[in-house]
Amino acid sequence: LNFFRRVVMDYEYTPESHAAWILWANVTLCLNRLP
Repeated sequence: LNFFRRVVMDYEYTPESHAAWILWANVTLCLNRLP
């Protein structure tokens, strides 16, 4: 997750928003691994 700047740097004001960006980063990583 170090490649996602919004996850590494805490720009978000609410914990829910930060959690949403972590979820988005994980989904992106998983989709990139699909053949």
